[in-house]
Amino acid sequence: MALNLVCATGCSKDDPSNASVSDPDGIVTSNISENSSVQFYVNANYNGFVGWTEPNNFVLNDGWSYSYAAICDMGAKKGLGNITTIPKTGFTVPDRGNTSVACQKGHGYVVQFIDESYTGDTTYLRLYVVSSLVNTSGGVMGATVKYQYPFVP
Repeated sequence: MALNLVCATGCSKDDPSNASVSDPDGIVTSNISENSSVQFYVNANYNGFVGWTEPNNFVLNDGWSYSYAAICDMGAKKGLGNITTIPKTGFTVPDRGNTSVACQKGHGYVVQFIDESYTGDTTYLRLYVVSSLVNTSGGVMGATVKYQYPFVP
């Protein structure tokens, strides 16, 4: 009976590697929708852009940048602080006209910006989808996100 008690108390469904981590310093909380986006200064020649488009997807740069941007879904996370690494694979380039990356509540993302035209530098942003923005008829019209730029793990 004592062995069963030890096994029952020693086995937990909580994974400590996915415990909620406090938000880091330097985060920004923003609402994104068809009419608004997260925009930030990357370097003298390029401003970063993360937007939202119907039906509930991310869009990057909207085709007007000098550089390359891509996004990787890191899966379900408990918060922005749980995004701690830069993935080596899995990046895609969403645009209004072709590839889509779903904007999923509770998921973490890493966005990669490469300044191909000028410096060749690569910088990263980490992003967490806090909630969906819902219109009066119940449809999703955007998302509340938290992000940190630059993200250096």
